[in-house]
Amino acid sequence: MAAASSSDSPQECEWRDWASLGAGPAVLIAERALANDYVDFLRFRATCRSWRECAGAAPRPHDAMDPRFHAQRWIMLPPHHHTSGEDDRDRRRRWFLNVVTGGRIRLRLKSLRNCYVFGRTAEGLLVLCRKDTYIVQVLNPLTRQVAELPDASTLLGVSLSRSDWCRQYLGNVLSILKLHGAGLVDDDSTTVMLYLGGFSLAIAKPGDERWTHVSLHEKIFAALPFEGRIYCVTRKNISVVETEADLQPVLAVAVDDELDSGEYLRDRTTCLVNNDGELVLAYRAWTTDVPNAFGSYRVKFGASSKLVPMAKMINGQALFTGTRRSLLVSTGVSRSIVADTMYVCCKDDESTAQSKMALLAIVTLGALLLNTTTAATAASSRRPHPLDPLSAAEITAVRAAVLASPLVPARPLRFHYVGLDEPDKPDVLAYANASAASPPPLPRRAVVIARAGGESHELVVDVTDASSSTVLSHAVHRGAGFPALTLEEQFTALALAPAYRPFADAVRRRGVRMDDVVCSALPVGWFGGAAPRRRVAKLQCFVAGDTANYYARPIEGVTMVVDLERMAIVGFRDRVAYPVPKAEGTDYRTGKTGPPLPGQPAPGVFVQPEGRGFHIDGHVVRWANWEFHLGFDIRAGTVISLATVNDADAGLRRRVLYRGFVSEIFVPYMDPTEEWYYRTFLDAGETHLGLWAYPLQPGSDCPANAAYLDGYYADQDGNPVKGGKMICVFERYAGDVAWRHTESGLPGQLVTEVRPDVSLVVRMVVSAGNYDYILDWEFKTSGSMKFVASLTGLLEVKATTYTHTDEITADAHGTLVSENTLAIYHDHFITYHLDLDIDGTNNSFVKNVVTAKRNTGDPSTGGADTPRRSYWTVRREVAETEADGQVNVVDAGPGDLLFVNPGKKTRMGNEVGYRLIPSGATAASVLADDDYPQRRVSYTKKQVWVTPYNKSEKWAAGLYADESTGDDGLAVWSRTNRGIRDEDIVLWYTLGLHHIPYQEDFPVMPTLSAGFELRPSNFFERNPILRASSPGRHGHSVNCSCDAR
Repeated sequence: MAAASSSDSPQECEWRDWASLGAGPAVLIAERALANDYVDFLRFRATCRSWRECAGAAPRPHDAMDPRFHAQRWIMLPPHHHTSGEDDRDRRRRWFLNVVTGGRIRLRLKSLRNCYVFGRTAEGLLVLCRKDTYIVQVLNPLTRQVAELPDASTLLGVSLSRSDWCRQYLGNVLSILKLHGAGLVDDDSTTVMLYLGGFSLAIAKPGDERWTHVSLHEKIFAALPFEGRIYCVTRKNISVVETEADLQPVLAVAVDDELDSGEYLRDRTTCLVNNDGELVLAYRAWTTDVPNAFGSYRVKFGASSKLVPMAKMINGQALFTGTRRSLLVSTGVSRSIVADTMYVCCKDDESTAQSKMALLAIVTLGALLLNTTTAATAASSRRPHPLDPLSAAEITAVRAAVLASPLVPARPLRFHYVGLDEPDKPDVLAYANASAASPPPLPRRAVVIARAGGESHELVVDVTDASSSTVLSHAVHRGAGFPALTLEEQFTALALAPAYRPFADAVRRRGVRMDDVVCSALPVGWFGGAAPRRRVAKLQCFVAGDTANYYARPIEGVTMVVDLERMAIVGFRDRVAYPVPKAEGTDYRTGKTGPPLPGQPAPGVFVQPEGRGFHIDGHVVRWANWEFHLGFDIRAGTVISLATVNDADAGLRRRVLYRGFVSEIFVPYMDPTEEWYYRTFLDAGETHLGLWAYPLQPGSDCPANAAYLDGYYADQDGNPVKGGKMICVFERYAGDVAWRHTESGLPGQLVTEVRPDVSLVVRMVVSAGNYDYILDWEFKTSGSMKFVASLTGLLEVKATTYTHTDEITADAHGTLVSENTLAIYHDHFITYHLDLDIDGTNNSFVKNVVTAKRNTGDPSTGGADTPRRSYWTVRREVAETEADGQVNVVDAGPGDLLFVNPGKKTRMGNEVGYRLIPSGATAASVLADDDYPQRRVSYTKKQVWVTPYNKSEKWAAGLYADESTGDDGLAVWSRTNRGIRDEDIVLWYTLGLHHIPYQEDFPVMPTLSAGFELRPSNFFERNPILRASSPGRHGHSVNCSCDAR
């Protein structure tokens, strides 16, 4: 077409309504431009000025939902948000795939900034939610038009009108929320339908104040807007949403025609599809008698409404389907796509009946087809270290391999743990000792624990080549216990409470607004009987009101039990009602605690004029005389491996720690009443520590000189999730002294030598419910390692009628810290797994026992002819078996506990070793041995356990800790009483605190720190920091002040 002449002018052209163009060249050109897709029209209109001016069809100013401009043939591909060097601007540049032609376009969508992406409507529009206002938006990606809908708080049944306490909670829910269906309804396409799965279906239009929920009495398996109405699939029939003025929308029967007596929806993937103007019901069977059976039925409406079998499944197209999306795709997109085929390749499944090429085509179409949030990227040019945590690309490959494997056919499938399956220890040590230029290649493998078909599945996946990942092994767990609760399960369980009528009645009877209620999902433990067969959790609810400290305001006396597999409330009891504690004085947020305290200390700063003294290469940290590998695990959090210290005098690096991490945190509460007896939490095994490691706050959680590391883990759908700033590394100097001496005994001289104690700290903060654990690994130039756990956060309290201690006549199980508020007694037992390699693999555990002796005066027995009557000496005891390696440090009496290498000695003849130094927090459990919580963690009776190394023995409370019965774990393994002398041994050390709360702990607890140390003992020939330089000789001070007075 010729370009417009200079005489052309918008004023000379009559504006035409695109929807009502008459016959003539304009409409012919328009039809031609739109014959393939609206994107062609956009391109044509952008380049042709005459067409733009004379037939300037454009969306109405407000109307992102204008049906003339829908992008139903285009789907947005997910961002490669973990690609190195990609910034937020790159993530807003998104690729779109045409499901008819296979063409791609790249668009920059500014509207994605600061938004959660919920999913895509059937019309190709994007459903977003702003992170700041929670307003739900509909974006047409081709026209960039946005329409605003009510905020997401009304969609989820949470109110933000009175306070902002739930913003973090709501943000967490929205960040993982994905639509199971969405679309436009009514004749004007102005009403938006969102299907969140199960019993949650809501509608709204621009200008509405809130979302309207459809009253559902049947679970929905699929929902789709079709010809201006909303059709749903229930277990019994095809239903339609009926609306009447001023009444809540309800479901009505549209087609009452069952398949297989209504049983097919229980075990099959089911979806509704708009197949070129026909409503089609498609499904895939999961029953064992008819494996991989597919079917499709045309939904016939009218007087004789029924389901009519289709001769061809989808009329020559391919159907990609899953629990959150169904989409028709032309065979022209890829030669690997077969017509009339149903590909089940969503987050919960990959079709095992398809060829490898078809599977690759499905994955290539991406997560977008099925609304995944990430995609695999090309492998990094740097070969990963054998102990590097799984990358985002490797997690994606793990997911693809598991879902494509026929070993786990049941669906839905949920990933509860995805972590590194580290290579065998001898292989890793060979790698670490090899030449840096050519270390031996080692396989990359992942271990997966997933739930499907009511069973727990254990799989090992080879991801050495992420493009061809393979399941190497599979087993079904037959013992007691379940894997940890997923984050999605917990949030989904919380959403059940507000809609549960008995609970709503209980809340109303207490005079509480449901809008002010927030709940927590709690593990239930085990209390006798056979191993539980049902995964359940209990809900504890609170009243927030105007405080962020909702833990201080429990709704006491109400217990709800949630079946986590069915995701339904299966138990409810309203036993007793106590006053809800007041909100006044409970908030801890800045500006909510009153005026600042007078006499605040001046701020200080640690200045490093020459920059950081440590270097991080991938996951390897080098600082001073230390080198170690720093990793992350979703269950344990921080993982330290291959820690070696440089012996400057010997001129070599020497091994100290092969692998160390927090294995478990046991927190039992000491209240045996109905609502509290089960609160005996295993924070690592039941809910995962790494899952609750929120981003660290620079300048507050970590000093200004800190470096930060991100972590990746898998959500329950198997997709990688990036946790930003999960770990920080920094150098610390607090004015402490590494060593010093002043000597005045030399004639005419006063000698003073001082060396500052600067250490390197690796920190993670875990916010496990109400408690915050600051977990530090500290490395000192002296060769010592310190392990410090600092506890802060909020008390878990119980509502009561008491307002003064004079009213308490029986055991209240806690301290009255405020009116109507009892802080319950409880314990903290933090267990570390430390595989020590003291200068080599074979070590022994030695007790140097301090023994008092009388001075006999006989030199042959150690005595001397002096006035002294007594002294003490050391009796050396070498532990032979695991029974000898179990120590209660309080009962053991004076002495030292050492880990030595009997095959390595100093030039003086002493065995090289490290000494274990407890530093407070040496409490042991005082629960009865036959009490059910104690049976699950019987190792807490002693602080020290020593076992022979076994790669599979990692978790002190057992691999499957949720609802475990005590038949797995540290104490069980040690019953065999294996030998530990001159063996590869592991130290298990438990920090223990009995927490008796005091009023100063309320409403937020001042930090309490405790720990232990491993210190060189005859490891070096002399003090390894003797030659450390004095800071005064460098011309600058380590600590600086901005005050020049």
